[in-house]
Amino acid sequence: MERLEELKTGKVYLVYDSEKHRMAVEKHLQGRCAIYERLKALSHPYLPKLYEVKYTEDETIVFEEYINGSSIGTVSATEKQIKKWLFELCDVLKFLHKNNIIHRDIKPSNILLGSDGHIRLIDFDAAREEKAEAESDTRLLGTRGYAPPEQYGFAQTDERADIYALGITFRKLLGEKAKKPRWKRILKKCTEIEPKKRYRHVLQIEWAIRLGQLRRRVLYPAVIVCFSAFSAFMLWGYTTDTDMKEAMNIVLSSRRDLIFDTADMDAIKNSDVRLPVFNGNAVEVYTDLKEKYPLDSFISTGYSRDGSPLFGAFSTEYTVATGELHYRSFEGLCYIDESGTVELITPDKCQPYAPAVLYLYELDIFDTPIF
Repeated sequence: MERLEELKTGKVYLVYDSEKHRMAVEKHLQGRCAIYERLKALSHPYLPKLYEVKYTEDETIVFEEYINGSSIGTVSATEKQIKKWLFELCDVLKFLHKNNIIHRDIKPSNILLGSDGHIRLIDFDAAREEKAEAESDTRLLGTRGYAPPEQYGFAQTDERADIYALGITFRKLLGEKAKKPRWKRILKKCTEIEPKKRYRHVLQIEWAIRLGQLRRRVLYPAVIVCFSAFSAFMLWGYTTDTDMKEAMNIVLSSRRDLIFDTADMDAIKNSDVRLPVFNGNAVEVYTDLKEKYPLDSFISTGYSRDGSPLFGAFSTEYTVATGELHYRSFEGLCYIDESGTVELITPDKCQPYAPAVLYLYELDIFDTPIF
């Protein structure tokens, strides 16, 4: 008999069963651990086999299958292999939860990689049966850092306690890969502090992973194919259809005169706004501004500051379905100084410089599409 380890709850030995000619693990646990009787009646490929459960006056003695393997926390693995382990752990947890058993101590050292390449979930010393009428657990066991808050007496643990520990376990196994969008959202939901915000069942984790795979393998390529087909169609239309070419030129054009195509010119003429003519190269300045702020549109105020023209900067909104471009909000004024630096003057500071552009915007002349 070889002692493997000494636990807070008992001792573990590696023994040889001469009658069956096999190695086994003999566990001496303090008190009566009835959960092992329940497990002995159950069978799953990712659980060690339980050979015998006996009781003495103050101990529970368990004889179970010896798994000749290493903890998954000590095995170098690819992301694909870790995902396989995750699915196998989900499979065995679904089985346990279906039988109202909560493991309560999921962590890398309790998940062994067997010689057949599949995992084995071991160490049910902290496990319990879920009881609907209980308000909190009576035995506060588990591993700090992996056990959820409710496992320390705040509430009764249920499936979501194992889901929390599963999330912590695979976040550690994945390392930097856990920051990938495909894992980050799933692991975050697994490890929410409030149980009601976590996945309710392990099956939901499997579905979340598989739906992510479906998006990456089917949906995203389909979007790329559709976009490529649409682009090819637009290119064909641009080169062969005069009307389409004209329409696309309007959409793609950065000409400033388009900005006033649908403006209410009568409202402008009847106002007292005067736009002095700027004698410099306004087109060049406008082009530089577009390079700095590609998502904005600009209206020349006609005013200048330090020899540079002032442009009103407006956020725009493009509606793909209708092909319409609308002004959304006035962002302020821009100008380029002699050193080539673009300065944005916020709306609250630009009144002294450009009352014209502010007044034009307040007239609500940009309610209709720009083109």
